[in-house]
Parts: sequence; structure tokens; C-alpha cells
Amino acid sequence: MRQRKISDQDISKAIASRVAQSSSRRDRQHRKEKVEPEISGLSIDQLTASAIEFLQAGRRSAAAALFEAARRDNASDSEVRNNYGFCILPDDPQGGLREIHAAQELGFIHTGVTLANRMYGLFLLKRFASALEAAEKLWNEDHVDHSAYLWDWRKEPENTTIVQMSPRHYVVQFALDIAEATGDLHRAALWAARAESCGLPRD
Repeated sequence: MRQRKISDQDISKAIASRVAQSSSRRDRQHRKEKVEPEISGLSIDQLTASAIEFLQAGRRSAAAALFEAARRDNASDSEVRNNYGFCILPDDPQGGLREIHAAQELGFIHTGVTLANRMYGLFLLKRFASALEAAEKLWNEDHVDHSAYLWDWRKEPENTTIVQMSPRHYVVQFALDIAEATGDLHRAALWAARAESCGLPRD
């Protein structure tokens, strides 16, 4: 794909066609063998790896198309719904937040990732107080120091890129930027102290 110029729309159509074909085959197999179908003929890890490549290349619509196709076939899969919501967040924060909320309702268990993504979506909607509330919730969560792919809030949404870091460090720096930009001196001091406790740079 990197060597050939293929439009995101063509990719979406090809994926949708594959989903339909694989879904039909799985339905027949499922009726015969009573086995659990795979997502769109691909594992979630394969879908995610391909989406990350697209996102790193700045092709958000192509990454979203992967999970949009999988979502049509697996609307109750929490990870598919979360990943689709993540992919569309910069371009459609309302829609992205709806998908992330749906994923949580369906049992998506990665609370740190959910809160970090909610924070970014709320920030894009200029709901700064709500974004800081999400950051506070994440700060008080345990087991959120694993690495995750998240959106770089310091770039314009149309030009943003994904960064890989722990959700805790992400929201600490993000919340500090919001508090300083909105003139909330009390919260800025609070998040600056938290950043220092995590050994994070102030730039």
C-alpha cells in the first residue's frame, strides 16, 4: 500500500467487501460448527497494527475505515468500538466520544485509555472544565502507567499525530497545558507539582 497510491475511499470499499464475504463464510461455518466468528476475518491485533501504520502516516480516514468495517460486523465488540472512536476523534470529536462511551458500556476495561481519549475529545469541544475532570479521575486511578497510543493535543487536529506514552503522563502534561492556557492558577500549580513528581519536563 505504501508503494501504490490508493484512495482511502477505495480502501474502505475493499475492506467492506472483504467483511461481507468473510461474514457470509463465517455465518455458514458458525451454523455448522457453532464456533465464535473472528472480527472481519482478521484478529483485533492485525486490525490495530494496520491502523497504527495508517495513523503514523497521517491517514486517519484509512485507519477509521478499518474499524468502521469491523464495527458493522461486530457492533458489540468493545475494543472495535473504542478503536473506531479513537480514529475519528480529531475529525469528529462528538462521534468519537459517543463510540468511546459505547465501548465502555460494552465492557472496555482500559480505564486510563478511555479517560485520556475522553479528555482529548472534550478539549477539542472546548469543554475544558470537563477535560480537567477526566484528567483528575485518571490521576486517581491505579494501573494506568502502561504505554498507549494517544493523540498529540499540542498540534492542530487536522495535523495531529499519535504519540506513545503512559495515559498518566499524558494527562498530567495535557492538564497542565489546559490549566495554564485558561488562567487557572490553582490547578496549574497542582498539575505542575504532579508533573514534577512524575519527573516530567515542563516544556
